[in-house]
Amino acid sequence: MTWFSSSNANATNGSNIIKINDNQSVANIRASDALVLGAFAPIEIAKAYVTTHGTFIELIKPWPNATQSQVPCVVLPTSGDFNTAVLALNNASKMVNDNYKAMIEWQTNMGTVQFIDLDGHPHTVKTLKQMQADITAIAPYPDAMSQAQFDALRLHRKHTYKASGFCDFGISTYPDNVVHSGLATRESEVHALYLGNNATVVIDGVQFTLSATHHSAHIKAVFEPAPNGTQTFDEIQSTYIQHTTPEVAFASETPNSKVIKTRQDVVLLVKRTHCITTSDTVYPFANLRFGGSRYLGSDVNDHKHIWSSLPPATQRAYLAEPKNNIRRLTDGRLAQDTIELMTITGFGDQWDNTETGALPWQSRYLGYGNETPQYIQADTLAFGPDHPLQSDKYNQDVGLFANAERTVFAIPVAIVQRMNRGVFHPVHNPFGCATSHATLNALTSALGTFVHIEEHSGTLESGRSGALHRYKYHDVIYADQIQDVRLNVGDSCDFDKAVHKAVSGQLRGKSRMPYTRTTQINSVSITGNDPEQLLIRDDSSTSSLFKTYGTQTFSQAHPFFICTATGKNLRVCTIGSDSTGDYFYVLASSTEGLSVGQTICYHDFSTLTAEFNIVPSIDVVTTPASLAQSFPHGIAGLLACNTTDDSVRFNQKCLSATASIINEATLSSGAPITQLTVDDISNQISTSTNALFLCCYESPAAMTKMADNFAIESHRVYVVSSSTHDVHYGNRLMTSLTNQVGLDPNRSNYAVYSMVQTMGIDANWKTSNIQGRQIDHSPIKLAPPANGYFGFKSAVSLIKKNGLFYLQFNAISLKYSSNNWGDNSLIYSVNGGTKITDTNGNEVDVVCHHSLFPIGVG
Repeated sequence: MTWFSSSNANATNGSNIIKINDNQSVANIRASDALVLGAFAPIEIAKAYVTTHGTFIELIKPWPNATQSQVPCVVLPTSGDFNTAVLALNNASKMVNDNYKAMIEWQTNMGTVQFIDLDGHPHTVKTLKQMQADITAIAPYPDAMSQAQFDALRLHRKHTYKASGFCDFGISTYPDNVVHSGLATRESEVHALYLGNNATVVIDGVQFTLSATHHSAHIKAVFEPAPNGTQTFDEIQSTYIQHTTPEVAFASETPNSKVIKTRQDVVLLVKRTHCITTSDTVYPFANLRFGGSRYLGSDVNDHKHIWSSLPPATQRAYLAEPKNNIRRLTDGRLAQDTIELMTITGFGDQWDNTETGALPWQSRYLGYGNETPQYIQADTLAFGPDHPLQSDKYNQDVGLFANAERTVFAIPVAIVQRMNRGVFHPVHNPFGCATSHATLNALTSALGTFVHIEEHSGTLESGRSGALHRYKYHDVIYADQIQDVRLNVGDSCDFDKAVHKAVSGQLRGKSRMPYTRTTQINSVSITGNDPEQLLIRDDSSTSSLFKTYGTQTFSQAHPFFICTATGKNLRVCTIGSDSTGDYFYVLASSTEGLSVGQTICYHDFSTLTAEFNIVPSIDVVTTPASLAQSFPHGIAGLLACNTTDDSVRFNQKCLSATASIINEATLSSGAPITQLTVDDISNQISTSTNALFLCCYESPAAMTKMADNFAIESHRVYVVSSSTHDVHYGNRLMTSLTNQVGLDPNRSNYAVYSMVQTMGIDANWKTSNIQGRQIDHSPIKLAPPANGYFGFKSAVSLIKKNGLFYLQFNAISLKYSSNNWGDNSLIYSVNGGTKITDTNGNEVDVVCHHSLFPIGVG
């Protein structure tokens, strides 16, 4: 029968009469047929009729919905019509019975069937299921996004966002332990780092909303246990070996293969594409590590659903949710772009290129070392020496890493510094967390610190730690162990906010704990070629700098220092050896404090490669000669350079309220470690200094590093100055830029801003250093210091390198003398660092630094 339809009908609320305004024929409408008016539910029909007043349909009950005027409607035949037809066929002739059989096959079978007409002629037609299959073959999964639509969205996002990264950091799960915007730790939980709930990322143009991961409600990254002294890694051969015991591991060490004592783990978000049709699996919210137990009303097993087992309604709901990132390929198959939060366990502390100082988003390989990178080799990733995960910056995406086949993409989230499960020892294992029944002097090697361990100590569960810093337990992830390497691509670069963070000491930084060694001067002389350099020949037989490092030339960006007997730090520029013996050059114009036969100390920032935002620090109170005798292999920390008979001023800014004191009795007989109160203003403790002891405390890491002067991206430039002792008002920035610790309690000398009056820019948009065209600012308003005599000033500008925005600091150290700061209201632009003479005749440093981490995408 023919279905009835009308494009113009009226229905009145409470009335059971429907007026058909376009007078379509109602002859085929039967009782119990269904009327569908507009978008409302079908209602059963009593009858249909025509009068002189028009065409009408009478319902079995009044119209329950709102009054409708001039809306379309259709009438659906009910099964009663088909039943009547079937009954007629069953009672008909053999020809009709044969067509009835064909009709049943047409409804239920694939392929074709034959119908016989009244004249006995056969007609071959496709079955209902076959016609549906043919339609599906042309346009399968009509609820799914097409490949063209998916590609259009990717292209739109690539135009919207300047790189792959985080569009939204999400909401911090544990706001008391936030590293930065959404990234948080829990010091009451082991091996865990949390991302912000509902964080949104875009990777190669595909957007993901992060959902429950490794957790029923939160986004959690999990980590392997800390090193225990049983693993070695060969940097040259890129070989990792798991040994049975620490004894076996340490016995197998070679010059290139060393026991892993600390390491950095990398957290990544990895995007892949998998075929739902082939694998028969689908992941809620496209999350390979989905932590929920149910999704769309169906139980989730092993993070996923079996696609073929889902009801059609659930499949359609999957396809309709954009967060599931499902699309229909051109061949009709279903594909899903998935995301996985992964933690890659490091083989050491360096996931960056130490030669260039590049960070993961800038380095060619996300790997360890310089010439032979450690490629990611996790079993779940198709990476390795033949398939490295490389930076995608050459495809104009500074935030993205991809394999050569461009089938796997990743963005870095965090680099996490790990401690170890050995015993804390200031010489052999400064990053151990466990305790030992043996005295510190009895632990004569690094191996001993991994063997003589009190059972279960150094863990959160035990509550016992030998560490003298905030990183008490090796199984806890602490906020200041984390380098946040997420790129914010969702917001424009907020230069003003970044400057405020730098001045208030809130920018994230990283520094290593220094290791101090000693050598003896055989001769010292001013070189003829350069009066600003000294040639020092040192003890070739035992501990010369050449024996430790080989031939080296140190850049300004990676300085290396020796400490003289008078406490002066001199920067080493070259190390070498010739027919006369081993030697090194330092930048100095006088041999003051250096004499033949004298023991000197040198600061090694390479031996201890662990990096922190808050650094465990040790100052050794002794003489260079005594340090050489007591610690012939060196010690973690620095020689204390500012001591009197009854006080020690720390080399770095002390953040701790107290300092832990390890004296010779503690080392030799296990006497208790004492705590001394720190004067926050003068940055010192009061105690007798007539015997060797170690001061253990915590200090802030550098937020900047020395660099060349770059072109500025905006005329907006700040000039800030300070001499304060307070890390929140310029002290941390001062130390980072000048290596001087402010001691001034005068509140009027907290971060003070000056106006830029004139500023010359050269043809390359770099600030000019030509006389009369430097940055000229209003006079600094620092008052006379109430304590100490050091300060600094710096111009702060916005620069771009490698497609990312950074802060640039053109800074000058200040020295108060002759009742003034000796400042001429000029900022000088230099590459790296140099020295100038201020208006009082004092030699001061001029430097150019960049922030360690980018503040936005360029």
